[in-house]
Amino acid sequence: MKKNYLILFLIIFIFNTAYADRDITNLEWKPSLYKGKKGKSYEIVKLESGEPVIGKKAFKFVAIPFDCGSSSSNNWYTDCGHIYQSTYSEKFKIGGGDRMRSEINTPSFKTSGEFWVSFSIFVPENYITISPTSVSMFQIWERNAGTNLMIEDINGYLTAKQQVLNRRTDKYPKGQQPWPVLIKIDDMRGKWTHFKIHTNQSNKIDKGFYKYYINDKLIAEYKGVTSDKKKEGMFLKAGIYQTGISFSMNKWGMSEKWEPRQEAGNFPTQIIYMDNIFYAKKEKRLLKLINKAK
Repeated sequence: MKKNYLILFLIIFIFNTAYADRDITNLEWKPSLYKGKKGKSYEIVKLESGEPVIGKKAFKFVAIPFDCGSSSSNNWYTDCGHIYQSTYSEKFKIGGGDRMRSEINTPSFKTSGEFWVSFSIFVPENYITISPTSVSMFQIWERNAGTNLMIEDINGYLTAKQQVLNRRTDKYPKGQQPWPVLIKIDDMRGKWTHFKIHTNQSNKIDKGFYKYYINDKLIAEYKGVTSDKKKEGMFLKAGIYQTGISFSMNKWGMSEKWEPRQEAGNFPTQIIYMDNIFYAKKEKRLLKLINKAK
């Protein structure tokens, strides 16, 4: 009996963890939420498929309108809980809502504060920006605190939304948070764009920083608070994460009284590809991982 349970555990673990070889990443990944009936949280595409890859493989993320994910640990949570509902609802007996995703995340890991991450994004020519709904493509999270950084498509511009500053209104009044614009989405279409982020995660204004590189060129930097520093670990997220769906209802021909399982109007499917997602404490190590994956 114990042997059967062990086999079942291994099957579930392997199915829900992205082992993509060192060709894509040096981290373990799993779906952020279990997907609906139409789509997957992610796919691994290969060079022979004809789809975009840098080496031999890449992650493919497909966000199908309202094919929403749900949580196995919190059975009440689903992205389609109710479009206006962001917490648990007694009325609907579910929670979540106002978001969609095709997304993966790493387990939590301990870090002393300073580290490097890289990721490459391929935006297809037919990708549609869905503003005023925002679309995150990469995130740095602090366990039991929240998102510290979201790299988001906001109105057609990939923006470094330093989300931790929303929780520090004592230092940065609402609406005055420094969010650097990194690149236009139109300048990313039909090709790979390579990102590196050098950061020190700190709750000290004089110690925290972000440096953003695109195609090996320093594009923007920020000095100040980057973390709540709860010391409970960090984790990363990658893929498509759409928030504020309700803001876009009229734009895409959806009813303002939209309920789960209704038609999604003309809301577009979004697709992106990601590769070279690496984490390292030092830039030298990061560059070695990137060069080895080519």
